[in-house]
Amino acid sequence: IKSFDDIQKIVNDELRISWDFQTGPLLRLTLLSSKDEQYLVFCGHHAICDGRSFVYLIRDLLNIYSNVLPFRSQDIMFPVSEEERIPPGIKDSFWGKIVISSMNKKWQEKDIHFSQQDYEKMHTSFWKNRETNIYLTNIPLDECSQFFNQCKLRKCSINSAIYVAFLLAQLQVQHEVNERVIIPIDLRSYLYPPLEDVFGYYASAIVIKNHVDGKVGFWETVEKFEKEVRRRKTIKNIFSFVNSRLFTPSLLDATVFAQNGMLDDDQASKLSAKIINKLGTRLMVSNLGRIDIPSQYGELELVDLIPPILVSGNTEK
Repeated sequence: IKSFDDIQKIVNDELRISWDFQTGPLLRLTLLSSKDEQYLVFCGHHAICDGRSFVYLIRDLLNIYSNVLPFRSQDIMFPVSEEERIPPGIKDSFWGKIVISSMNKKWQEKDIHFSQQDYEKMHTSFWKNRETNIYLTNIPLDECSQFFNQCKLRKCSINSAIYVAFLLAQLQVQHEVNERVIIPIDLRSYLYPPLEDVFGYYASAIVIKNHVDGKVGFWETVEKFEKEVRRRKTIKNIFSFVNSRLFTPSLLDATVFAQNGMLDDDQASKLSAKIINKLGTRLMVSNLGRIDIPSQYGELELVDLIPPILVSGNTEK
Protein backbone atom coordinates (compact mmCIF):
# COMPACT_ATOMS: atom_id res chain seq x y z
CA ILE A 1 0.00 0.00 0.00
CA LYS A 2 1.17 3.53 -0.77
CA SER A 3 -1.41 5.72 0.96
CA PHE A 4 -4.42 5.66 3.27
CA ASP A 5 -6.63 5.74 0.19
CA ASP A 6 -5.40 2.23 -0.57
CA ILE A 7 -6.56 1.10 2.87
CA GLN A 8 -9.91 2.81 2.33
CA LYS A 9 -10.42 0.91 -0.92
CA ILE A 10 -9.48 -2.43 0.63
CA VAL A 11 -11.87 -1.85 3.56
CA ASN A 12 -14.70 -0.98 1.16
CA ASP A 13 -13.95 -4.09 -0.90
CA GLU A 14 -13.93 -6.22 2.26
CA LEU A 15 -17.33 -4.93 3.35
CA ARG A 16 -18.76 -5.95 0.00
CA ILE A 17 -17.74 -9.59 0.39
CA SER A 18 -20.77 -11.52 1.57
CA TRP A 19 -20.85 -13.96 4.48
CA ASP A 20 -21.64 -17.64 4.24
CA PHE A 21 -23.84 -18.29 7.29
CA GLN A 22 -23.89 -22.03 6.75
CA THR A 23 -20.16 -22.74 6.53
CA GLY A 24 -18.50 -19.55 7.78
CA PRO A 25 -16.11 -18.09 8.63
CA LEU A 26 -17.71 -14.94 10.06
CA LEU A 27 -14.36 -13.29 10.71
CA ARG A 28 -11.75 -12.30 8.12
CA LEU A 29 -8.28 -10.78 8.57
CA THR A 30 -6.27 -8.99 5.89
CA LEU A 31 -2.60 -8.05 6.37
CA LEU A 32 -1.39 -4.99 4.45
CA SER A 33 2.21 -3.87 4.23
CA SER A 34 3.97 -0.64 3.36
CA LYS A 35 7.64 0.24 3.52
CA ASP A 36 7.68 1.05 7.24
CA GLU A 37 4.36 -0.19 8.64
CA GLN A 38 1.88 -3.03 8.56
CA TYR A 39 -1.89 -2.75 8.77
CA LEU A 40 -4.14 -5.55 9.95
CA VAL A 41 -7.75 -5.20 8.81
CA PHE A 42 -10.37 -7.10 10.81
CA CYS A 43 -13.77 -7.73 9.26
CA GLY A 44 -16.26 -9.57 11.45
CA HIS A 45 -19.99 -10.18 11.47
CA HIS A 46 -21.86 -8.53 14.32
CA ALA A 47 -23.56 -11.85 15.11
CA ILE A 48 -20.34 -13.19 16.68
CA CYS A 49 -18.52 -10.14 18.01
CA ASP A 50 -18.78 -6.53 19.14
CA GLY A 51 -16.40 -3.57 18.92
CA ARG A 52 -14.44 -4.30 22.08
CA SER A 53 -13.89 -7.89 20.93
CA PHE A 54 -11.56 -6.59 18.23
CA VAL A 55 -9.50 -4.76 20.85
CA TYR A 56 -8.97 -7.97 22.82
CA LEU A 57 -8.32 -9.99 19.66
CA ILE A 58 -5.69 -7.52 18.45
CA ARG A 59 -3.95 -7.61 21.82
CA ASP A 60 -3.91 -11.41 21.95
CA LEU A 61 -2.72 -11.82 18.36
CA LEU A 62 0.12 -9.35 18.87
CA ASN A 63 1.13 -11.09 22.09
CA ILE A 64 1.27 -14.45 20.29
CA TYR A 65 2.90 -13.09 17.11
CA SER A 66 5.65 -11.34 19.06
CA ASN A 67 6.16 -14.40 21.30
CA VAL A 68 5.27 -12.39 24.40
CA LEU A 69 2.81 -15.17 25.21
CA PRO A 70 3.06 -18.76 23.97
CA PHE A 71 0.19 -20.00 21.83
CA ARG A 72 -1.67 -22.94 23.29
CA SER A 73 -4.82 -24.23 21.67
CA GLN A 74 -6.33 -25.06 25.05
CA ASP A 75 -6.30 -21.34 25.90
CA ILE A 76 -8.95 -20.69 23.27
CA MET A 77 -12.36 -20.64 24.94
CA PHE A 78 -15.81 -20.51 23.44
CA PRO A 79 -17.73 -17.30 24.20
CA VAL A 80 -19.79 -17.45 27.37
CA SER A 81 -23.53 -17.44 26.73
CA GLU A 82 -25.03 -14.20 28.01
CA GLU A 83 -28.23 -16.10 28.83
CA GLU A 84 -26.32 -18.05 31.50
CA ARG A 85 -25.36 -14.81 33.22
CA ILE A 86 -28.47 -12.66 33.06
CA PRO A 87 -28.77 -10.93 36.47
CA PRO A 88 -31.26 -12.35 38.99
CA GLY A 89 -34.69 -10.78 38.66
CA ILE A 90 -34.52 -10.32 34.89
CA LYS A 91 -37.13 -12.69 33.49
CA ASP A 92 -39.05 -13.21 30.31
CA SER A 93 -42.29 -11.23 30.14
CA PHE A 94 -45.19 -13.66 30.57
CA TRP A 95 -47.40 -11.88 28.04
CA GLY A 96 -44.42 -11.26 25.79
CA LYS A 97 -43.74 -14.99 25.66
CA ILE A 98 -47.35 -15.69 24.72
CA VAL A 99 -47.38 -13.08 21.92
CA ILE A 100 -44.03 -14.20 20.49
CA SER A 101 -45.06 -17.87 20.70
CA SER A 102 -48.19 -17.06 18.70
CA MET A 103 -46.17 -15.13 16.11
CA ASN A 104 -43.67 -17.98 15.81
CA LYS A 105 -46.45 -20.53 15.28
CA LYS A 106 -48.06 -18.41 12.58
CA TRP A 107 -44.69 -17.95 10.86
CA GLN A 108 -43.72 -21.62 11.01
CA GLU A 109 -47.00 -22.62 9.39
CA LYS A 110 -45.92 -20.69 6.29
CA ASP A 111 -42.80 -22.87 6.00
CA ILE A 112 -40.68 -20.02 4.59
CA HIS A 113 -36.93 -20.61 4.54
CA PHE A 114 -33.98 -18.63 3.25
CA SER A 115 -31.03 -20.11 1.38
CA GLN A 116 -27.47 -18.87 1.09
CA GLN A 117 -28.44 -17.63 -2.37
CA ASP A 118 -31.16 -15.48 -0.80
CA TYR A 119 -28.64 -13.93 1.58
CA GLU A 120 -26.29 -13.29 -1.35
CA LYS A 121 -29.04 -11.44 -3.21
CA MET A 122 -29.85 -9.34 -0.16
CA HIS A 123 -26.17 -8.52 0.31
CA THR A 124 -25.86 -7.38 -3.32
CA SER A 125 -29.03 -5.31 -3.05
CA PHE A 126 -27.91 -3.71 0.19
CA TRP A 127 -24.56 -2.52 -1.18
CA LYS A 128 -25.84 -1.46 -4.59
CA ASN A 129 -26.37 2.18 -3.61
CA ARG A 130 -24.28 2.44 -0.44
CA GLU A 131 -20.75 3.47 0.30
CA THR A 132 -18.54 3.82 3.36
CA ASN A 133 -15.83 6.31 4.19
CA ILE A 134 -13.22 6.58 6.92
CA TYR A 135 -12.31 10.03 8.23
CA LEU A 136 -9.50 10.18 10.74
CA THR A 137 -9.14 13.12 13.11
CA ASN A 138 -6.41 13.40 15.72
CA ILE A 139 -7.42 15.71 18.56
CA PRO A 140 -4.45 17.32 20.37
CA LEU A 141 -3.79 15.96 23.86
CA ASP A 142 -4.39 19.30 25.58
CA GLU A 143 -7.80 19.66 23.91
CA CYS A 144 -8.69 16.11 24.95
CA SER A 145 -7.71 16.92 28.53
CA GLN A 146 -9.89 20.04 28.56
CA PHE A 147 -12.79 18.03 27.13
CA PHE A 148 -12.40 15.25 29.69
CA ASN A 149 -12.07 17.71 32.58
CA GLN A 150 -15.27 19.47 31.57
CA CYS A 151 -17.10 16.14 31.50
CA LYS A 152 -15.75 15.30 34.94
CA LEU A 153 -16.65 18.74 36.30
CA ARG A 154 -20.22 18.47 35.05
CA LYS A 155 -20.52 14.79 36.08
CA CYS A 156 -21.33 13.79 32.52
CA SER A 157 -19.97 10.81 30.62
CA ILE A 158 -17.59 11.35 27.73
CA ASN A 159 -19.97 9.27 25.64
CA SER A 160 -22.83 11.74 26.21
CA ALA A 161 -20.66 14.68 25.22
CA ILE A 162 -19.50 12.91 22.05
CA TYR A 163 -23.10 12.06 21.15
CA VAL A 164 -24.25 15.64 21.58
CA ALA A 165 -21.35 16.88 19.41
CA PHE A 166 -22.39 14.55 16.58
CA LEU A 167 -26.09 15.33 16.97
CA LEU A 168 -25.41 19.07 16.78
CA ALA A 169 -23.27 18.48 13.68
CA GLN A 170 -26.11 16.44 12.17
CA LEU A 171 -28.53 19.27 12.95
CA GLN A 172 -26.23 21.78 11.31
CA VAL A 173 -25.67 19.74 8.14
CA GLN A 174 -29.01 17.96 7.68
CA HIS A 175 -31.15 20.55 9.50
CA GLU A 176 -32.92 17.81 11.45
CA VAL A 177 -32.14 15.12 13.99
CA ASN A 178 -33.68 11.77 14.94
CA GLU A 179 -36.51 11.60 17.43
CA ARG A 180 -34.74 8.67 19.10
CA VAL A 181 -31.11 7.89 19.76
CA ILE A 182 -29.63 4.44 20.29
CA ILE A 183 -26.96 4.20 23.01
CA PRO A 184 -24.86 1.00 22.71
CA ILE A 185 -24.16 -0.80 26.01
CA ASP A 186 -21.31 -3.20 26.75
CA LEU A 187 -22.96 -6.06 28.65
CA ARG A 188 -19.76 -7.54 30.10
CA SER A 189 -19.90 -5.56 33.34
CA TYR A 190 -23.68 -6.05 33.73
CA LEU A 191 -23.72 -9.84 33.51
CA TYR A 192 -23.75 -11.94 36.66
CA PRO A 193 -21.01 -12.63 37.46
CA PRO A 194 -19.38 -9.98 35.24
CA LEU A 195 -17.18 -10.95 32.30
CA GLU A 196 -13.79 -9.43 31.63
CA ASP A 197 -11.93 -9.07 28.34
CA VAL A 198 -13.58 -11.86 26.36
CA PHE A 199 -14.25 -12.11 22.64
CA GLY A 200 -17.89 -12.45 21.60
CA TYR A 201 -21.11 -10.55 21.06
CA TYR A 202 -21.95 -8.87 24.37
CA ALA A 203 -23.72 -5.76 23.14
CA SER A 204 -27.06 -4.30 24.05
CA ALA A 205 -28.53 -0.82 23.73
CA ILE A 206 -31.00 1.58 25.23
CA VAL A 207 -33.18 3.98 23.29
CA ILE A 208 -33.68 7.55 24.50
CA LYS A 209 -35.68 10.52 23.27
CA ASN A 210 -33.55 13.11 21.55
CA HIS A 211 -34.00 16.68 22.79
CA VAL A 212 -30.94 18.17 21.07
CA ASP A 213 -32.22 21.25 19.23
CA GLY A 214 -29.30 23.69 19.26
CA LYS A 215 -31.27 26.28 21.26
CA VAL A 216 -29.07 26.12 24.37
CA GLY A 217 -25.33 25.91 24.96
CA PHE A 218 -23.28 22.77 24.30
CA TRP A 219 -22.58 21.78 27.89
CA GLU A 220 -26.12 22.52 29.03
CA THR A 221 -27.29 20.21 26.25
CA VAL A 222 -24.81 17.55 27.37
CA GLU A 223 -26.14 17.72 30.94
CA LYS A 224 -29.73 17.26 29.75
CA PHE A 225 -28.67 14.40 27.48
CA GLU A 226 -26.79 12.72 30.33
CA LYS A 227 -29.82 13.03 32.60
CA GLU A 228 -32.01 11.26 30.02
CA VAL A 229 -29.40 8.51 29.53
CA ARG A 230 -29.22 7.84 33.27
CA ARG A 231 -33.00 7.76 33.50
CA ARG A 232 -33.22 5.12 30.78
CA LYS A 233 -30.10 3.15 31.71
CA THR A 234 -31.77 0.66 34.01
CA ILE A 235 -31.03 -3.05 34.30
CA LYS A 236 -34.50 -3.77 32.92
CA ASN A 237 -33.91 -1.65 29.81
CA ILE A 238 -30.37 -2.93 29.30
CA PHE A 239 -31.70 -6.50 29.26
CA SER A 240 -34.86 -5.70 27.31
CA PHE A 241 -33.55 -8.02 24.57
CA VAL A 242 -34.39 -11.05 26.75
CA ASN A 243 -37.72 -11.67 25.01
CA SER A 244 -36.35 -11.07 21.50
CA ARG A 245 -34.24 -14.24 21.66
CA LEU A 246 -37.52 -16.20 21.69
CA PHE A 247 -38.31 -15.26 18.07
CA THR A 248 -37.76 -17.90 15.42
CA PRO A 249 -34.49 -16.78 13.74
CA SER A 250 -35.91 -17.04 10.23
CA LEU A 251 -38.73 -14.65 11.21
CA LEU A 252 -36.19 -12.04 12.28
CA ASP A 253 -34.35 -12.58 8.99
CA ALA A 254 -37.66 -12.16 7.19
CA THR A 255 -38.06 -8.64 8.62
CA VAL A 256 -34.80 -7.65 6.91
CA PHE A 257 -35.82 -9.21 3.60
CA ALA A 258 -39.19 -7.43 3.84
CA GLN A 259 -37.53 -4.11 4.59
CA ASN A 260 -35.33 -4.47 1.52
CA GLY A 261 -38.34 -5.28 -0.69
CA MET A 262 -37.28 -8.90 -1.16
CA LEU A 263 -40.19 -10.57 0.66
CA ASP A 264 -43.89 -9.88 0.30
CA ASP A 265 -45.23 -11.04 3.66
CA ASP A 266 -47.60 -9.02 5.82
CA GLN A 267 -46.38 -10.47 9.14
CA ALA A 268 -42.71 -9.81 8.38
CA SER A 269 -43.46 -6.32 7.07
CA LYS A 270 -45.44 -5.32 10.18
CA LEU A 271 -42.74 -6.67 12.53
CA SER A 272 -40.06 -4.91 10.48
CA ALA A 273 -41.97 -1.60 10.70
CA LYS A 274 -42.32 -2.03 14.45
CA ILE A 275 -38.59 -2.65 14.89
CA ILE A 276 -37.66 0.30 12.68
CA ASN A 277 -40.14 2.57 14.50
CA LYS A 278 -38.48 1.66 17.81
CA LEU A 279 -34.84 1.58 16.73
CA GLY A 280 -34.73 3.51 13.47
CA THR A 281 -31.96 6.11 13.46
CA ARG A 282 -29.61 7.73 10.97
CA LEU A 283 -26.89 8.21 13.54
CA MET A 284 -25.19 5.84 15.93
CA VAL A 285 -22.01 6.59 17.83
CA SER A 286 -19.89 3.61 18.80
CA ASN A 287 -17.55 4.71 21.57
CA LEU A 288 -15.28 1.87 22.68
CA GLY A 289 -14.22 3.76 25.78
CA ARG A 290 -10.71 3.59 27.17
CA ILE A 291 -8.54 1.20 25.17
CA ASP A 292 -6.48 -0.23 27.99
CA ILE A 293 -4.06 -2.50 26.13
CA PRO A 294 -0.25 -2.23 25.69
CA SER A 295 1.26 -0.38 22.75
CA GLN A 296 4.50 -2.38 22.78
CA TYR A 297 4.69 -6.11 21.96
CA GLY A 298 8.32 -7.21 21.86
CA GLU A 299 9.79 -5.46 18.82
CA LEU A 300 6.32 -4.57 17.53
CA GLU A 301 4.62 -1.27 18.32
CA LEU A 302 0.89 -0.70 18.01
CA VAL A 303 0.76 2.79 16.51
CA ASP A 304 -2.92 3.35 15.75
CA LEU A 305 -6.17 1.55 16.46
CA ILE A 306 -8.83 2.66 14.00
CA PRO A 307 -12.33 2.06 15.45
CA PRO A 308 -14.69 -0.34 13.69
CA ILE A 309 -17.08 0.63 10.96
CA LEU A 310 -20.56 -0.55 11.90
CA VAL A 311 -22.88 -1.35 9.03
CA SER A 312 -26.28 -1.88 10.61
CA GLY A 313 -29.53 0.01 11.08
CA ASN A 314 -32.01 -2.82 10.52
CA THR A 315 -30.66 -3.25 7.03
CA GLU A 316 -28.21 -6.04 6.35
CA LYS A 317 -28.02 -8.75 9.01
